[in-house]
Amino acid sequence: MDRPPNDPKKDLTRILATQDGRAFIAVSQNQPIGIAVAGYEGKRGWLYYIGVIPEARGQGVAQKLIDAALTYLRTLGAPKVLLFIREGDEHLIAYYERFGFVQQAVTVLGKELT
Repeated sequence: MDRPPNDPKKDLTRILATQDGRAFIAVSQNQPIGIAVAGYEGKRGWLYYIGVIPEARGQGVAQKLIDAALTYLRTLGAPKVLLFIREGDEHLIAYYERFGFVQQAVTVLGKELT
Protein backbone atom coordinates (compact mmCIF):
# COMPACT_ATOMS: atom_id res chain seq x y z
CA MET A 1 0.00 0.00 0.00
CA ASP A 2 2.89 2.33 0.49
CA ARG A 3 5.04 1.66 -2.56
CA PRO A 4 6.49 4.74 -4.22
CA PRO A 5 5.28 7.07 -5.57
CA ASN A 6 2.39 6.68 -3.08
CA ASP A 7 2.48 8.62 0.14
CA PRO A 8 -0.33 7.00 2.16
CA LYS A 9 -0.61 9.83 4.71
CA LYS A 10 -0.94 12.51 2.05
CA ASP A 11 -3.27 10.34 -0.05
CA LEU A 12 -5.53 9.58 2.89
CA THR A 13 -5.64 13.24 3.92
CA ARG A 14 -6.63 14.27 0.38
CA ILE A 15 -9.25 11.54 -0.01
CA LEU A 16 -10.86 12.20 3.36
CA ALA A 17 -10.94 15.94 2.63
CA THR A 18 -13.30 15.29 -0.27
CA GLN A 19 -17.03 15.22 0.31
CA ASP A 20 -17.37 11.51 -0.46
CA GLY A 21 -14.08 10.05 0.73
CA ARG A 22 -14.30 7.60 3.64
CA ALA A 23 -11.99 5.24 5.50
CA PHE A 24 -13.22 2.02 7.04
CA ILE A 25 -11.03 0.66 9.83
CA ALA A 26 -11.13 -2.85 11.28
CA VAL A 27 -10.14 -2.99 14.94
CA SER A 28 -9.30 -5.90 17.20
CA GLN A 29 -8.40 -5.47 20.87
CA ASN A 30 -8.32 -1.69 20.40
CA GLN A 31 -5.72 -1.97 17.63
CA PRO A 32 -6.28 -1.23 13.92
CA ILE A 33 -5.86 -4.38 11.87
CA GLY A 34 -7.19 -3.35 8.47
CA ILE A 35 -8.30 -0.47 6.29
CA ALA A 36 -10.30 0.15 3.15
CA VAL A 37 -10.58 3.65 1.73
CA ALA A 38 -13.39 4.49 -0.69
CA GLY A 39 -14.25 7.53 -2.76
CA TYR A 40 -16.85 8.62 -5.29
CA GLU A 41 -16.37 11.20 -8.00
CA GLY A 42 -19.89 11.30 -9.38
CA LYS A 43 -19.54 8.64 -12.08
CA ARG A 44 -17.86 5.71 -10.37
CA GLY A 45 -16.72 4.62 -6.97
CA TRP A 46 -13.13 3.75 -6.17
CA LEU A 47 -11.48 1.51 -3.63
CA TYR A 48 -8.06 2.56 -2.36
CA TYR A 49 -5.65 1.26 0.22
CA ILE A 50 -7.25 -2.04 1.08
CA GLY A 51 -5.10 -3.93 3.50
CA VAL A 52 -5.08 -6.18 6.54
CA ILE A 53 -2.10 -6.80 8.80
CA PRO A 54 -0.54 -10.23 8.22
CA GLU A 55 -1.60 -11.61 11.62
CA ALA A 56 -5.28 -10.94 10.88
CA ARG A 57 -5.41 -12.29 7.31
CA GLY A 58 -7.61 -15.23 6.48
CA GLN A 59 -10.25 -14.25 9.05
CA GLY A 60 -12.68 -12.40 6.77
CA VAL A 61 -11.49 -8.92 7.75
CA ALA A 62 -10.93 -7.80 4.15
CA GLN A 63 -14.37 -9.11 3.15
CA LYS A 64 -16.02 -7.02 5.87
CA LEU A 65 -14.04 -3.92 4.93
CA ILE A 66 -14.84 -4.29 1.24
CA ASP A 67 -18.51 -4.94 2.02
CA ALA A 68 -18.66 -1.78 4.16
CA ALA A 69 -17.00 0.29 1.44
CA LEU A 70 -19.30 -1.09 -1.28
CA THR A 71 -22.38 -0.45 0.86
CA TYR A 72 -21.23 3.13 1.38
CA LEU A 73 -20.65 3.65 -2.36
CA ARG A 74 -24.09 2.22 -3.14
CA THR A 75 -25.70 4.73 -0.76
CA LEU A 76 -24.04 7.50 -2.77
CA GLY A 77 -25.54 6.12 -5.98
CA ALA A 78 -22.30 4.82 -7.48
CA PRO A 79 -23.28 2.46 -10.32
CA LYS A 80 -19.82 0.89 -10.48
CA VAL A 81 -16.67 0.55 -8.41
CA LEU A 82 -13.10 0.29 -9.66
CA LEU A 83 -9.74 -0.48 -8.13
CA PHE A 84 -6.25 -0.57 -9.56
CA ILE A 85 -3.88 -3.53 -9.39
CA ARG A 86 -0.28 -2.55 -9.98
CA GLU A 87 2.06 -4.53 -12.17
CA GLY A 88 3.84 -6.97 -9.93
CA ASP A 89 0.72 -7.49 -7.81
CA GLU A 90 -1.07 -9.76 -10.29
CA HIS A 91 -1.61 -12.31 -7.50
CA LEU A 92 -4.29 -9.92 -6.21
CA ILE A 93 -6.42 -10.34 -9.33
CA ALA A 94 -7.69 -13.78 -8.29
CA TYR A 95 -8.18 -12.49 -4.75
CA TYR A 96 -10.49 -9.66 -5.86
CA GLU A 97 -12.28 -11.89 -8.34
CA ARG A 98 -13.54 -13.79 -5.27
CA PHE A 99 -15.40 -10.57 -4.33
CA GLY A 100 -17.03 -10.31 -7.77
CA PHE A 101 -14.54 -7.97 -9.43
CA VAL A 102 -13.71 -8.73 -13.06
CA GLN A 103 -10.84 -7.58 -15.23
CA GLN A 104 -11.74 -4.83 -17.65
CA ALA A 105 -10.09 -4.00 -20.95
CA VAL A 106 -8.67 -0.55 -20.23
CA THR A 107 -5.33 1.14 -20.40
CA VAL A 108 -4.57 3.66 -17.72
CA LEU A 109 -2.44 6.67 -18.49
CA GLY A 110 -1.20 8.94 -15.76
CA LYS A 111 0.66 12.18 -15.30
CA GLU A 112 2.07 13.55 -12.05
CA LEU A 113 0.90 17.11 -11.40
CA THR A 114 3.20 17.81 -8.48
